[in-house]
Amino acid sequence: ALDAYAVKDFSQTITELNKAVTKSPNYALAWFLLAQTHRDILQDSIAIIELQMALNLDDTLYKRGWLELAELLWKSGDYDAGMDALDMVVKKHWELKQFKWVRAGLKFSVKAIQAKSSYVIKPLEGDVNSMRPEYFPTMELSGNRMVFTKLVRSRNNPAGQEEFFSSSLINGSWGEVLPLRGINTPFNEGAPSISGNGKTLIFTSCATPTDGFGDREGVGSCDLFESRYDTKSESWSLGNNIGAPNTTSWESQPTLSSDGKWLVYGSRWNDKTGLIARDLKTGEEKWLAYPIQRDDIESQNTLGTLPVMSFTPDNKFVLASYGGKINKIPIDGGTTINI
Repeated sequence: ALDAYAVKDFSQTITELNKAVTKSPNYALAWFLLAQTHRDILQDSIAIIELQMALNLDDTLYKRGWLELAELLWKSGDYDAGMDALDMVVKKHWELKQFKWVRAGLKFSVKAIQAKSSYVIKPLEGDVNSMRPEYFPTMELSGNRMVFTKLVRSRNNPAGQEEFFSSSLINGSWGEVLPLRGINTPFNEGAPSISGNGKTLIFTSCATPTDGFGDREGVGSCDLFESRYDTKSESWSLGNNIGAPNTTSWESQPTLSSDGKWLVYGSRWNDKTGLIARDLKTGEEKWLAYPIQRDDIESQNTLGTLPVMSFTPDNKFVLASYGGKINKIPIDGGTTINI
């Protein structure tokens, strides 16, 4: 199992570790590695069960174990169980740096879930949601067509790969989910932002250690690309690097204003991440917020490295979550408002 994990053959790793825990159910190290492997391939629900098993067997083997379990439970929405795991952190290793951040998040979540609200949050009706993760939705100005990122199974990556899909609103329900023709490749495409007229898509693509950007040309670890829809062929172009905004570092999470004037995106500078607004007519740029949050940009993917952003209908503000708050940022560079 260790040999397989060293070369990132996660499928073989899991097969061998399952043999180990079947033969020796109390072998804590095998359970710890099973949990880590399932985290690596984004199967957190399985990782939670395995990490709980490992910690209950012998929590002295991994100092950060209870804290990681608390964070996984927080992400999954099981806040009470997360607080229970956090109690173990207090007893064992309260000095861990991430402890205060996870504790604050869990306390806020417990309080928020108990608060009365007139808002009803529910899954979209129709076909858009599946057993696979769907995220980063972007909608045409009409409100009748949506493009989003979906994590699909991949022979090249056990964790899956990101591709673009679309769905149309029909009689109040989202219809058949279809992959975008022409733009999806064997590599990751993510974090799309569609123009108001639905003809242009700005998105992120990240280089891989072995294949770079594939058939696309890039300059950094993750770059912004522009794809245009051809009505005759009913397909999207592969996507051209949009040039100037991209640096040798990292750019992601593009967000277009509905009037086509502004592009806001995340960029990395001096090992920190901020939000930049680019005037698409003049090419002028300015920082809207810097730095915005702790991150893990070196993971080299488009999933979850920045919060989803959205312009207000008048395109005068950008709404974005960072620092544990939802913020309303004036596009003209005025004072940010904490909502």
